[in-house]
Amino acid sequence: MLFERFLLFPHSQEMNSTSLIVCPEPLVCLGLRHLLVIEAGLRVCGETARSAEALQLRDLHKPDLTVVCAKHGEDLTLVRDLSKNRPKTSVLVVAHKTEPTQVHRALKAGALGYVMLEDEGGEVLRALTTVRSGGVYVSQRALGGLKLWQSPSSGPSQGIEVLSDRELEIFHLIGDGLRTKEIAYMLSISVKTVETHKQRMKEKLRLPSCSDLNRHASSSSGMSMNMNGRRRHPGSD
Repeated sequence: MLFERFLLFPHSQEMNSTSLIVCPEPLVCLGLRHLLVIEAGLRVCGETARSAEALQLRDLHKPDLTVVCAKHGEDLTLVRDLSKNRPKTSVLVVAHKTEPTQVHRALKAGALGYVMLEDEGGEVLRALTTVRSGGVYVSQRALGGLKLWQSPSSGPSQGIEVLSDRELEIFHLIGDGLRTKEIAYMLSISVKTVETHKQRMKEKLRLPSCSDLNRHASSSSGMSMNMNGRRRHPGSD
């Protein structure tokens, strides 16, 4: 069954444009919903926390705009599927934090906008307006990461930049403490597929074991906290 919640706001002629929210965190969803409906005048046609359900909702409702809340930019494959496969929808990424390569990867995947969770509401509204009209908008905070990635002085990366978009998604989820079955569920792929990606990551990063991969992922994530204040320690699967 699709995880879908509909808003009990009265429809008006101003709410002709529709939007979809993809976010695993209820409090963040609440803030995005308020911004989209009250501030931007959009109708929210559905919400979900999972990629597969997001694509089903996209096919069902054909929203004009989809807002993807990415904790580490781990939804790059979803962004690509939403923006390049029909019916197309304009994608705005709302990120918890940005790394030098994340903004570039999101835009390359097809996102038209990239803002940070800590950005002011006015800037997010400007991003919404720009993306809805087909333009590209990167907030000032996110732009710093993009400029760092483009800086010649940064040189070629020898770290996680060698990972593919899907591998990077899994790498960040490992860093968040998710186990193989949880990652498979989150990304709507099989456990075997996750294990195959983990093996490729170990080869690319020259790590001898899954425990080493877990430690590297945890270290790269900066031991970031979940929104509920808890963090699980990555363990062996």
